[in-house]
Amino acid sequence: MRNLIFLIFLFDNLQVMSAQIPDSLLIMKFDSIAGIIYSPQSDPVKLAANDSILVMLTDFLSTPQSLTFPFDSLKFVKVVSSAGFDFRLITWTVPLSESRHSYYGFLQKISKGVVANVVELKDNGGIRNTDQSYACDNWPGAVYYRMIENKSGKVNIFTMFGWVGESSGKACRIIETLVFKENGEPVFGWPAFQTEQGNLQNRVIFEFTDQVPFHLAYEEQLLPGKRKKHGWMIVFSRLVGNDAALGRFFQAQIPSYDTFDALIFKKDHWQFFQDIDVRASGISSQNPQTSPKQGLFPENQDRKSPGKRD
Repeated sequence: MRNLIFLIFLFDNLQVMSAQIPDSLLIMKFDSIAGIIYSPQSDPVKLAANDSILVMLTDFLSTPQSLTFPFDSLKFVKVVSSAGFDFRLITWTVPLSESRHSYYGFLQKISKGVVANVVELKDNGGIRNTDQSYACDNWPGAVYYRMIENKSGKVNIFTMFGWVGESSGKACRIIETLVFKENGEPVFGWPAFQTEQGNLQNRVIFEFTDQVPFHLAYEEQLLPGKRKKHGWMIVFSRLVGNDAALGRFFQAQIPSYDTFDALIFKKDHWQFFQDIDVRASGISSQNPQTSPKQGLFPENQDRKSPGKRD
């Protein structure tokens, strides 16, 4: 009850938040409430804190100050932006009891240096079919931490890496796509990924044990069938069987230490390639742009929860 009273008091005081408040004070206010989300509080208290954050961000993302606000300084969110700063995604998760997670986010559209629209992403409760598209009000929740841009005809395809919470002993990563219809409506999930069988699917989902590091990165590596030519690709550990005879039985598939596959964007979609040679040191990046040195998801390193920084 004390926490709820505190939240009501703090929220009432934040209603006067204006674009003139210094960024450092806003960071402190956002993180002070977000700290409750990642504390050992009950689910109702966490969700009440998150409701306050939702209202605050809904108002703040409509202001000019939000365009220059250092979101990377906030401990509870991840932000990915298009190269032309036409839009950005702000996402986070609320860890709940029994290893459950709720996902929250906003899509902020920007036009000529002005906030054009702010759309809230509504978590659909964990439905992430690999062959289905979703609207913002039926969003397959995740915390996005990388964005790659490609073009398929007249369609710009934005490919994101996402963190998804799992039960104890398991971890999950997703490669999601975002496109915009002619009327500007955003759609999550585009048939852009070629499977090992040659079919196209809308997203890629990796489920694996959290006891072994999983490699997922956008990096420059030696192209398949080429001796010296390198190219940019999504490289990931191959998930292998789980055999108790090996000495330990994990709760999910195991990321291989020495076998990697890749997705390379060719002919309007991501084509699947097996057995990528990563012996040479590859260059890892985001767009390719310089990746942040700090964050919730350091490159090539698995994390159980996105609620804390390294």
